[in-house]
Amino acid sequence: SLELPKICKDDLVVLSPTFPKTLGGTSYFLICYKVSQSIHLVDPFTARTVDISAKQYFQNEGHFYIVPSKKNAREFQVLNIDSDDDLRSANVSLVNTPTKFKLVHVTIAKTSDWQELEIKTHLGNILRDGDMALGYDLSSLQIRDDQYINKYMKNTQEIILLKKSQ
Repeated sequence: SLELPKICKDDLVVLSPTFPKTLGGTSYFLICYKVSQSIHLVDPFTARTVDISAKQYFQNEGHFYIVPSKKNAREFQVLNIDSDDDLRSANVSLVNTPTKFKLVHVTIAKTSDWQELEIKTHLGNILRDGDMALGYDLSSLQIRDDQYINKYMKNTQEIILLKKSQ
């Protein structure tokens, strides 16, 4: 029988407490940007990518909590993009980073209430001032009652951008 992973393109993946070390020290939050023979994930806080084989995924499936984008993505307007020197040096040091991802600071506004927020995102080569973007508002996600997930959410930025809106 054919087994398919539960992770889809654009899903937010929350890792269990010990698993980021297995992946080389990623953050607990990753975004799936491609599913093929491997699952391709990007760390939205560092722009570093990680590829997980099907075998590795199915052996460790319990370490992945998946937040589907279809139900949970919200729209944000990009007000300003700032490629500061600190992030530029971080981008240069990333060996395993496709050129489509670049770490930048952005000022965004939630389209629901126009509240402005400053965040980091991996979408520096994709977004421009005035663009609309989809992302996850961690403060409004309905996630099962896992202590470690709720702890991560309290210790990270409120918004994780996913992609540019069409």
